[in-house]
Formats: sequence, structure tokens, C-alpha cells
Amino acid sequence: MANARMRKAVLVPGISDVGIEFERFAKSLGHRRKDLFSRIGSLRNGFEGWVKLEFFFWLVGEYGLRIPTPEQDWNENSADIGLEYKVRLDQRWNDREVKHCDLWIRDDQQKPGFHYVELKAPFANANMNKMLTSAASDFWCMSRIRKSYEQAVSGNAIVLGVGFNDDTWVQGIDRVRTESGVPEEMQESRSGVLDDKGQVRFSVLTRRY
Repeated sequence: MANARMRKAVLVPGISDVGIEFERFAKSLGHRRKDLFSRIGSLRNGFEGWVKLEFFFWLVGEYGLRIPTPEQDWNENSADIGLEYKVRLDQRWNDREVKHCDLWIRDDQQKPGFHYVELKAPFANANMNKMLTSAASDFWCMSRIRKSYEQAVSGNAIVLGVGFNDDTWVQGIDRVRTESGVPEEMQESRSGVLDDKGQVRFSVLTRRY
């Protein structure tokens, strides 16, 4: 009986909360790569691909997650984390069939169960409003995943902001939340900074299924 209880308590490889893990990752990245953040503001756009890979490999290292190999077709038992996946959407809400998402991660309690993630990085420049609207669209899609088909535990939009101050960042994230059309009672959020000077901020918007 004791052995049975121990087996039941063992979690599968994975995570339970994208927001919590991204916050832990942000602290680690801010410490390890602090010399880079002063340069990100000059990039103007496109750095979310770097953050995606850093987060991906940080999760792999922290939790020993299995990565799909080129030789294997992905299935729910072959890997615990992956990049670039076309997640199927619930067509009761829209005629759009799929949404390309950046990252998927196994849930550590539900088997099968997965967290799906999109990243967007608006800069506080002339392109800001367009990027915030795009982030809102990402969150809308991540909140309307076809749950049974994708074994969805959560859908997440990670918004990374460069060059915002406290007020403009709050306004920007409020805009994303409002434009997404996701009811407030279905939203979770977690915010912070990637560097000690607040040059790069983040908010993780989550809808749980």
C-alpha cells in the first residue's frame, strides 16, 4: 500500500504554471545575461525568438524534459516540450482552424495535458499599437484552443515590452487584455522585469481550461 501511494505521488515530467516558471526564468536570465539588456533597446524588434529559445532550454535543464528528435514523429508519449506547433482552435468561436504557437510544454499532473504558449515583443515605438493588437489576437487564440483535441491545460500569451515605463506598460497590457475579448474571470496574469533597470518587462496572460 505504501508503494502504491508513492507511485501515485510521482509527477510526470512537466510544469504546472507557465507564469510561475517564466517568472523564475526571468530572474535567472537577468542574472546570467545582464550585460545584454542594455543593447536590446537598439534592436527595434524581433528579439522574442532569442527569449523563446532561452526559456525552452531553461525548462529542459530545470526539469529534464525530453525534446523531440528529428527521427521520431511527435506523439503525447515521445516528448515533454517542443517548438512551433499548429494548435487547433475551437471553431464554435471562429472559422479559423489552427493557430501557430511558439512553444508547448507538458503538464506535470494531467496525463496527457499540455500548456501552449505564444510570445510577442512590442517596443515602445511607432509600431507599438500594431504589436499590442497582435498580442491581443494571440491571447484570444490561446483562450480558444480545442481542449479535447489538444489536451489543453492552459493557453498563454507572454508579452515582452521594451522601452516602456511603469504607466505605459500598464496601459499596454490593459489594452491587450481588453482587445483580446477574454472575460476577466477567465484571465490570470503575472508580470515582472527581465533586468534590474526595467528595460525589458514581461506579462504572462493565461487562460486555464
